[in-house]
Amino acid sequence: SIKKSYLRVVTIGDNEIYPGFNVRCFNNFELMKDRIWFNRDKIQFPLIIRSRNAGDFLGLSEGKKTIKKILNEWCVKPSDRWKIPIIEDRTGIIAVLGRPFGHRNRIADKYKNYSVDKDLIVISAGYMENLK
Repeated sequence: SIKKSYLRVVTIGDNEIYPGFNVRCFNNFELMKDRIWFNRDKIQFPLIIRSRNAGDFLGLSEGKKTIKKILNEWCVKPSDRWKIPIIEDRTGIIAVLGRPFGHRNRIADKYKNYSVDKDLIVISAGYMENLK
């Protein structure tokens, strides 16, 4: 079988970077559950949205947690795991978008604190029915 995957380098201001995803810079906006946000000055560009790779992990307060373990906890079928968006910058994975699939988003601890007084990068994810 052919391994399904995707990778997209994010250009700020893109209307749609992948079917169902939008990335924008905001100063003030309503924080919504289907969005994740980061202060722009914390991001080490380039920002990438991609499917997972073997050995991927997320840095959390309890230490490193593998993406595989997170997907196991979410009961994501192996055949669907390639669809779960991984967001990374130059330093590594900064978030796993579970919300479009009915799970909670997971964000690396060092990116969780943000200030609405600074430029924000917001990633909003619709439902991923476009991924086959």
